[in-house]
Amino acid sequence: MRAGLIGLAALAACGPPAPGPLRDFTPVVWKQATPAATRADDLGACELQVAGVSGSMSQAQIRAASVATDARVRLERLTACLRGRGYTVTEGAICTPEERAAGRLVILSATDALPPLSRVVCHAPEVGGFVL
Repeated sequence: MRAGLIGLAALAACGPPAPGPLRDFTPVVWKQATPAATRADDLGACELQVAGVSGSMSQAQIRAASVATDARVRLERLTACLRGRGYTVTEGAICTPEERAAGRLVILSATDALPPLSRVVCHAPEVGGFVL
């Protein structure tokens, strides 16, 4: 269930990109210096809260409750829950091949030390990472 909702876990909070070449953007949920396990637990807790279910229910029951809620409403509630837990919910530029080659790729699930979002050059959603 988490994998399916991670893509829904962000709401565009940015304005239009700066003039220049067109860029592709991806949803970003960020909380500096938060361990990967805490980020996963917070996302899971928010998903349960949005669906109005408890963790003691089966995955099938949780999934059924989740899809019963309108997707737009579910996204708004998930975003609000994550923001309430101190996460930044926004969009970030997807890396170009040149940015990937010039920077250092960091995999989100493999790091507990998220830097300030302002230090991130771009995001690599295909590998669940970002480039510094």
